[in-house]
Amino acid sequence: MSLEQPYKYKVCNWVKYTSGNEELKIIRLLKDVRDSVALLRPDLGNERLENILDAVEKGEMIISKTSDEDKLWVELNYNVDLSDAKKIVDDYKAQTEKGCEHCGNIGKFYKDMETYRYCKIGESENSVAKLPISDKSTKINQFYKTGCEDRTPSLRPLEEVLIENKE
Repeated sequence: MSLEQPYKYKVCNWVKYTSGNEELKIIRLLKDVRDSVALLRPDLGNERLENILDAVEKGEMIISKTSDEDKLWVELNYNVDLSDAKKIVDDYKAQTEKGCEHCGNIGKFYKDMETYRYCKIGESENSVAKLPISDKSTKINQFYKTGCEDRTPSLRPLEEVLIENKE
């Protein structure tokens, strides 16, 4: 026989309102997820943060428990929805990548009820305003996903942060 129980992880306030240090926020989040799932299966309290991160990136964690008392084998699965934690990790990862979306050099201005975006390195409001109506400059369109050499990510990669916080 197999039973299934759904749970939803809710990001606690001491993680949610950690401001100023995004790396600390991610470490606190992963530790809180680990402590929360350890309530369902205590041996997970010693799980490595890299493994917890893998589960968070998937958006769910399935925790299995088995029991064969009285020669009756029962499996109980706890399905933990980690979608709220996944949003925080995804936001962090977006800031460690090279695309224009989180670049500090992206500029924007408003004209004729339109929003224009341009790269402050080599472009100006005037150069973008002369283009046909578009919300992004030529340079932004070119490097939006791949990034450019002129930009460094605002945060360190998550892997580096985890190496520093080994437990």
